[in-house]
Amino acid sequence: MKSPTFVLMHIYKAKMPLYHFDCYRLNSRDELENIGFQDFVNDPHAISCVEWAEKAGDLIPEGARHIHFDILDASQRRITIS
Repeated sequence: MKSPTFVLMHIYKAKMPLYHFDCYRLNSRDELENIGFQDFVNDPHAISCVEWAEKAGDLIPEGARHIHFDILDASQRRITIS
């Protein structure tokens, strides 16, 4: 299995596909646009997850849920969903 850290997008097949985007290594928004990002994130029959979404800027659909993880200590995290 490929690590999603080294690819911009990975598709996990299930009853409802999961499109996982890792924008950490994104050099430009053109990279997302060239792979059809808008088509994937607007697919009503799938779930899209975007890590480092701030690098995608306004390509993130309005109304997207944002999940933020804060490291509190070695064994605790705070998860905020907005």
